[in-house]
Amino acid sequence: PILIARGSAPYRRILVPVTDSPTSWRGLELAVDIARLMDAMITALHVPQPRFLGGDMGDARTEAVVKNIEDIARLYGLNFEVRVQEGNSIRTTARVASEHQLVVAARRRNQPDSYFAPDVGLRIALAAPCSVVLLSVT
Repeated sequence: PILIARGSAPYRRILVPVTDSPTSWRGLELAVDIARLMDAMITALHVPQPRFLGGDMGDARTEAVVKNIEDIARLYGLNFEVRVQEGNSIRTTARVASEHQLVVAARRRNQPDSYFAPDVGLRIALAAPCSVVLLSVT
């Protein structure tokens, strides 16, 4: 993991963007570890595609993601704040990050970053106003 420090310590509120990908679940695991060490509160943010793009399939995915987040919270005995907000995942995460001291973003190692296939984890790290831990997963 790489820490991009922006002077927002101590970390009392941690934001972690979560999707239905295995990579983002690794980011949530890292956020849980950091929160347990620092006695911090975790906000798990899920940003589904807007309804006009995802249709009703997005609702089923969102329910599955929220259920998995709640299962992990129960497993570790932690209280998570779960937020679901439609929109652009990078802009929404950056906006919500302004209320937090740390963002934990996971990305696939060797993920290309282009206009048509953006590296969302990298772009979240660049856009967030607070400190970011960027986890590269194989």
